[in-house]
Amino acid sequence: MSRLKLKKALAQLSDDQLRELLLQLYDVRKEAKEYLEFLMDPDIGAKYDETVKALEKETSRYKSRYRRLVPAYRMTNIRALMKHFAGFGPEDEMYAELWFNVLIDLCTIWTIYDISDSQLKSLVKFLSEFLSFVDKAGLFSANIKNIESLIDDFPDTYYGRLLAESFMEAVARFAEEKKTL
Repeated sequence: MSRLKLKKALAQLSDDQLRELLLQLYDVRKEAKEYLEFLMDPDIGAKYDETVKALEKETSRYKSRYRRLVPAYRMTNIRALMKHFAGFGPEDEMYAELWFNVLIDLCTIWTIYDISDSQLKSLVKFLSEFLSFVDKAGLFSANIKNIESLIDDFPDTYYGRLLAESFMEAVARFAEEKKTL
């Protein structure tokens, strides 16, 4: 059902029917319950802390491979958690801070452990999405300094240099695209 059809259908319901519908939705769907509870008590700080804990749990997943532990986080879960938090309407600065902290966590992991090509591409894509977001939000100048300091802090190891080169290329590519627009 499209949004327009839903809007028309809701317009035809009485106030009592709308209340009943909301109560049924509250009982049936966990996401709806969470959102409706947030609307009644909008504490974005608590949602931020909840999201940070969930993201820390996801980024600290490891699996055993050849008798050693390797990171096993899932970018799809990280993106889903970020999108879920964005649904509560945080300020752009708060969302950018959360995004940057996740980026730091992921970079810290990959400067220590081996990184595959697909994981590196995924991390660079995550950085590019972050740059696009902060640019649209008008926070680019403040966050580019954070990215530069992050790149400077990469250790002088093979994977640290690989991440630094990939990140610098992504930032340069983004700057070029920004100039051409």
